[in-house]
Amino acid sequence: MESLAKCAKTWDQVEIDSAFCLVKQEIERNGGAQDLGYFGHEARYRRTIGKILELVSPGATILDVGSHFLHQAAVLSYLGYRVLGMDVPEFADLQQIKNRALKFNIHNCVVDRFDRGDFLAGYEDQIDLVVFTEIQEHITFNPIQFWHRIWQLLKIGGKIYLTTPNSLTVWKIASACKKMLLLKGIGIGIEDILRAVTYGHHWKEYSAYELRLLFEMLSPDWSIEITPYDLTPLGSGSKWEDLKGLKPRVREIVRRTSSLMPRFKEQLEAVITLRQRSVWQTKSPDYF
Repeated sequence: MESLAKCAKTWDQVEIDSAFCLVKQEIERNGGAQDLGYFGHEARYRRTIGKILELVSPGATILDVGSHFLHQAAVLSYLGYRVLGMDVPEFADLQQIKNRALKFNIHNCVVDRFDRGDFLAGYEDQIDLVVFTEIQEHITFNPIQFWHRIWQLLKIGGKIYLTTPNSLTVWKIASACKKMLLLKGIGIGIEDILRAVTYGHHWKEYSAYELRLLFEMLSPDWSIEITPYDLTPLGSGSKWEDLKGLKPRVREIVRRTSSLMPRFKEQLEAVITLRQRSVWQTKSPDYF
């Protein structure tokens, strides 16, 4: 394929559009309502793909953790990357996902226990990039063994591309303060727990400080760059005249104001590079 020979930074927008069009057609033909609905994240996928094209060239080996319906993985495979997916059985064992993995030449792995860190035997020092987008906030297990395995799988110079919601947006800070002042509680609400499946909850969202601290505690081998960004850039949100009611207008005012201050932007983007593999300094705690 001609695209395999191209440098990552020379991609034509037409080629990227073609990849997304092909994947969308596959979803419309063979996916269910939830599958197609999840492709509503296309704007986020496009941003992620654009960043990946900057970080690694086609032909590189990419591990997509939390590969879900294989939307991102299929686009990356079409663009010339060697793609491995990895998800829990509830997704990776679905027949439509198995068929899609076969069609797009994706090695999609079923991992029942991410916390054990015993996945992808034989892939040590082979991964160029780990894609970990919108997964961090869903983790409910102790992540030490998981990240230790990622540390083993990455090549020296390999990278993790991680995106996650910023816990320190103005709206979230205000909402947390309101709950505490009204003595309603702290953290995720009961309504949010009950209306989402287990893998859908945002059990913990992170600040830039916490993300940096996490990887610094695990190993000194990481180089960490964190950039706040907005999914909806300033000037491209809802039109003022279309907003009905006080609450939507207050939300939009807060969004537009906080977009001017990087620390309060909606999302965090981290590029974490494995500079060397010298020491893993955090051990998993014992149960007893």
